[in-house]
Amino acid sequence: MEAVQVSLKNYERGVEDSLELALEIVQKAKSLREAEQQLLRALAFVKDYKLEQIRNMLGL
Repeated sequence: MEAVQVSLKNYERGVEDSLELALEIVQKAKSLREAEQQLLRALAFVKDYKLEQIRNMLGL
């Protein structure tokens, strides 16, 4: 049960960090289009990093 609690806390921290970053991007953007582009770039970066981590775990 403790492992589940740790995983949930990590998940909660990740969600909170993601929302904070998204809010910061939106607040600093000069337009809705700019915010969208920056959010898409951030998402692409996160996905690329996640895939690289998976490749490393699999030894690819």
